[in-house]
Amino acid sequence: AIINRKKLTNTWKENGVSEGVEYAILTNDIYKEWSGMTAQEYKSYKGIRKEKPIGLSENRKVAKKGGSVAKKTKEFYEEVTGLDAISKDNALNYQYLEEDKLIEK
Repeated sequence: AIINRKKLTNTWKENGVSEGVEYAILTNDIYKEWSGMTAQEYKSYKGIRKEKPIGLSENRKVAKKGGSVAKKTKEFYEEVTGLDAISKDNALNYQYLEEDKLIEK
């Protein structure tokens, strides 16, 4: 998620977004579209975690629930756009990750 967020903010930067408040506005636009709430409203609404898994078995159950939601989202995206969500064209660029490590150093 952190890598994807960095890619998103880099894309915004490449397209003329430069101030922190602009990133917040765009983030709120995304939150509003899918949840009907701003980022802060959503985080406040969500409150504490509803599940507190312990150990591999319980964490796997939660992970599978998340995977199921992601699958439905992927299928909806493909239905709406007519595009494949999973393809060789959208593979992670591992060189990008290595460049970030070098920048941090």
